[in-house]
Formats: sequence, C-alpha cells, structure tokens
Amino acid sequence: MSDVIQPITINPLLTQDNVRFSKLVVDIVQGRDALYHVMYIGTEYGSILKALATTNKSLHGCYLEEFHILPEGQRGTIKSLKLLHKDRSLFVGLDDRLVKIPLERCSSYSAERYKQTAL
Repeated sequence: MSDVIQPITINPLLTQDNVRFSKLVVDIVQGRDALYHVMYIGTEYGSILKALATTNKSLHGCYLEEFHILPEGQRGTIKSLKLLHKDRSLFVGLDDRLVKIPLERCSSYSAERYKQTAL
C-alpha cells in the first residue's frame, strides 16, 4: 500500500474543463476481444461521468455517458461511489441520499435514437 504507483503514460487519460471531480471507481468489463476499464467519476455538481480508460490514441478521452443524479437545478457533491458487482449496480452517496444506478443502462437508449443519430 505504501509503494509509489507509476502512471502508464505521461498524458492524462482524459480531461474536462470547468468540472471538479470528487470520487472515482473503476469497473473492469470483458469486451468481445479485451478487458476494458470503465471509470465512473463523481463531480462536485451532482453528476456522474462514465468514461473509458484506455491508452488507445483513437479513443483517448472517450466519455461514454453523463448522467445527473439530482433533479434539474439542484447541485450537490458526490460524496461516495461504490460498485456492487453482484447485481451490476453503482451506489452513489450524496449529503442527503443514496442512489442506486444500474451499470448497464442500454434500456435508457432506444434503437430509434441510434438510427436518428447515425443518419
């Protein structure tokens, strides 16, 4: 635990302007041909950024999704993030509540939406 952890590269995996990060958890997901590291990054504004951690230059800084935990117009710092692998959930702790979010959120996006954006 007291050993120094060396970075993989000299460049950051991703950057974001005007956002303060508060918490981070990483999920390791088996893809078709490789393991992927998916980062869930809590912000001081009450949102979660889901990003792919990769050294692949074509995917550098690849944000997958951003979702807001609090109702529109409200802000609050994400105090804790915890992955529960057993049921593939992310628990998000705020000052006054605990929110459970499924890690796979494909049902939030309809196939029709993808057809429209692909045109």
